[in-house]
Amino acid sequence: MPFSEDTPSPPDADTWLLTLYELSHSDVRWAKEQGWRAVNWAFLLFGALVPLAKILLPQVHLMAFATLVFMLAVLAIGYLTELHLFAAESRRRYVEIQRRVMMDSKLSGVQSSGSLYLGHLAVQLVAVDVGAVAVLLALLYLPGFSC
Repeated sequence: MPFSEDTPSPPDADTWLLTLYELSHSDVRWAKEQGWRAVNWAFLLFGALVPLAKILLPQVHLMAFATLVFMLAVLAIGYLTELHLFAAESRRRYVEIQRRVMMDSKLSGVQSSGSLYLGHLAVQLVAVDVGAVAVLLALLYLPGFSC
């Protein structure tokens, strides 16, 4: 179908690069937000296990709750690692676009929202690990809990 006066022309390459650049930044921001949501949910579930164990411990062995804590920590760590890898790939994409169009005036106004380094992931992983250890210690040493 030929283009008419009413049909918009396709965007140029610079417009596509700018769009990909902004989407990559958005992906990194989304991954960071999802990471902290995962940490919050892990804490919420860790916290729910303590009163649940207090109610069910005579009927359910303590090792079952310890296994749940361990599995939850492993799931949270796996999800955080996946998010980190996704964000790292998005960051590589927008850095490559920056290199290609370093002098483009359209991209010069777009500021980086920060990058997702291993330090960010490490803080989240330590938070999940500390939460898991705190729950395990609570299960082992709080009054009313016994093996």
